[in-house]
Amino acid sequence: MNVHIGIDDADSPRGGCTTHLATLLAYHISKHFFEASLLEPLNLVRLNPSIPWKTRGNGAVAIRLSVRNEDIPALISFLLRFIDKYSSKFLGPGQDPGVVIAVGEVSRRLALFYRRAVSDVVSRTYVEELERRGHIKVLKWGRGAIGATAAIGWIAERRDFTYELLVYRTYRRYGRERCVDPESVLIFDNLAKHSFNNVHDGRILITPHGPDPVLYGVRGDDPQELLAALNIIKTCEEIAGYALFITNQGTDDHVLQELSKSRFKPYRCGWVQGVLIERPHVIKGGHCVMKLLCCDGVINAVAFSETEFVSELVSLEIGSNLILQGCIKPFGNELYLHVEKALVLPSSPLTPLRPRICPRCGSRIKYLGAGRGYRCQKCGLRIHLEPRTETETPRRCRYLAPPPHRQKHLVKPLVRSFKVMPRKVVDAVIEYYEPLDFL
Repeated sequence: MNVHIGIDDADSPRGGCTTHLATLLAYHISKHFFEASLLEPLNLVRLNPSIPWKTRGNGAVAIRLSVRNEDIPALISFLLRFIDKYSSKFLGPGQDPGVVIAVGEVSRRLALFYRRAVSDVVSRTYVEELERRGHIKVLKWGRGAIGATAAIGWIAERRDFTYELLVYRTYRRYGRERCVDPESVLIFDNLAKHSFNNVHDGRILITPHGPDPVLYGVRGDDPQELLAALNIIKTCEEIAGYALFITNQGTDDHVLQELSKSRFKPYRCGWVQGVLIERPHVIKGGHCVMKLLCCDGVINAVAFSETEFVSELVSLEIGSNLILQGCIKPFGNELYLHVEKALVLPSSPLTPLRPRICPRCGSRIKYLGAGRGYRCQKCGLRIHLEPRTETETPRRCRYLAPPPHRQKHLVKPLVRSFKVMPRKVVDAVIEYYEPLDFL
């Protein structure tokens, strides 16, 4: 029988990590208990990056096993004991683990739950309804039960995926500076043609900075290239183990819906197409704010100085046709689209951008003359957009995005946007050497 185990919210600033917990569990279950076998690599499933109560990377993990029916009760008992022991060892503020199990085929309802959890807001009541209908069984009712359920559902909604090799350090090294040779990382980055976000301008990006057990992680489309990192990347500290994950990182999986004024809801992610009606400008703090006229209204957008591509956005002109990707969050007293990346579309020589209807109230709007834009005669809305009466020469699409070290886990890097890789799920790869004495 196929058994799907979802785990989330085991991260802790005192050394706990959901991927590490899943690696230990999967290794010991598949090697020592129940004659179980892993159906595929561990799943690292990133969820909505805008949720304010998320864990650090908002990532849940799913373990997919083939288990004898008669061993499932013993498996569940072992699973809960192990997770309780791990959580108590690394207990920290905000930690609230959730554990969910599904037996048999993953239902379509769980796939739809994943879609909602990766791009919108879901509540515990959705999980309760899925359990009531028999799609899942919640083994541990922490806040992480939502992410754990979504992680199980991802397999039935898997359209694109990448891989990540996570290498773990020994317990005695937690909290200390990581010892990874930068030159060897540069060599790996040059050799691995299908890996991404390893280095930027000489800066090494594969090592985290917190006290968690991850020594380094490399991402890419070719799992064999990533596994080669074990022989190329040199470390001056002992490796405790490693695991290959299949993941939705770098896929833009959270950009599932087109946003408009009527669909502008807090913490919803997606994309919006429209026309700049004001020149983008920089405000206090170095952030760039924009106003975009879309199909049914005006949308506010902001790109933060930390994204490091504000200068490119500020250079855009009124009337630019854009697709903006991001998530909706409060900014000041209003809702703004927090921009992750942008696509500047070519101007069309056939379709002049000449607004006729007010996006706020639907009334006719009046052109006020050169340099003054339009004004609605009913509600007074001003739109700073000039009509285009001349045929323009189409330009190429232009991508605007933050550098790799400023990109969120789910955002698809530009290097993946122009590649077509064969989509093949490989066998599970997982090894762990360190005894579990520290638990």
